[in-house]
This record gives sequence, C-alpha cells and structure tokens, in this order.
Amino acid sequence: MGKILKLLLLTVACVAAVLSCTPSTCDENSTAIPLACFYASESKRSISLDSLTVYGVGAPGDTVIMYNGTGTQVYLPLRMNANNCQFVFHHEAVAFSDPRYNDTLTINYNPIPYFSSMDCGAMYYYDVVDYEYSTNLVDSVRIITDRFTNADIETVQIYFRVDESAL
Repeated sequence: MGKILKLLLLTVACVAAVLSCTPSTCDENSTAIPLACFYASESKRSISLDSLTVYGVGAPGDTVIMYNGTGTQVYLPLRMNANNCQFVFHHEAVAFSDPRYNDTLTINYNPIPYFSSMDCGAMYYYDVVDYEYSTNLVDSVRIITDRFTNADIETVQIYFRVDESAL
C-alpha cells in the first residue's frame, strides 16, 4: 500500500509541475482601444494624413499619441477610471498649425469590467454613451459600434475636409 501511495503522490507532483510550467494560453488582446480611421469627407475614401499630432486631454502630460506623424489611422486609448476622454487633432503643416484649426473629439462612455478567463484575467470594455466633436478641419465623426471591445477592428471613422486633388 505504501508503494502505491508513493507512486500516486509522485504522479500528482509530476503532473502539477508540468501544468505549472505550461505557458499562458491567452491569445486575446487584453486592451480595448478604439481604432480611428481617416477618410476624406467628400469622396468617403480612406486617406493618409501627414503632419498630424494627436494627443489626449487631461491625461498625465496630455499624452501624445501621434506626434507630427503620417497615417491612415490612430488608436485612441480610453481611461478605465473615467467616463470620458478628449482627443485633440492638431495639424503641424504651416497653413493649419494655428491652434484655432485644432479639432477635439470627446467620447463619453461607461467602463465595463469583464473577466475573460483565468489565463487572460480581467479587462475592460467601454459602452459608448455619446460623443461630440469640433468641425474646424474635421467634417464629421462616426462611431460605428456601441461598445469598444478588445477586437482589433475599426470603430471610429473621422472625415476630414481635405483637398483630394493634392492627395
């Protein structure tokens, strides 16, 4: 009986050791960050903007998300301990670098804690309550989902007034 008990304990210890060394099986993106894509307001075509700076208002140091960059999209991180975030779109090009041409997007939301799994842990989703934006160089904004999740998909469309012949 002693040999069987020892063999059983040894087997349990080996299985526990193997399982504790198994890497995490979490393949999920653990952060819900809205992806904003840029479009021309007249043609509704995807565009690449250059000389664009995007920063968050009220975050530590007014966090710069993109500095004088070029791109067709930008991620807009939300704060889990707040119910709204503001993002400023500033154009660095000389003709539009005056702050009066800045546009601000405000997103009001409810953070929703979500337990994904033991491997992935907890994360937040964000239910969109409403949003507003200025219309200096931005023509319009469309949020295409009621909830920002951890899926890496376009969730915000920003339509800019641009001279498409120059693109």
